[in-house]
Amino acid sequence: MGEGVEGLRAARGSERVTFDNVCDHLTDYVERNPGDARAIEALARFLAEVENVDHDHERDPRRGLG
Repeated sequence: MGEGVEGLRAARGSERVTFDNVCDHLTDYVERNPGDARAIEALARFLAEVENVDHDHERDPRRGLG
């Protein structure tokens, strides 16, 4: 993954947040970067549906989806 995701994991990976918190941050991001709204909406849809996707990060940390 890229520097942004790995930097986030290193800086805040152990923190616990709610999806309400994540949604607030995504909304703030889109307000500041409206050109990225489609990508953020796609990410939000993926996160909303991730329970239905086979993923095991422990099995292979380089690829979370099975």
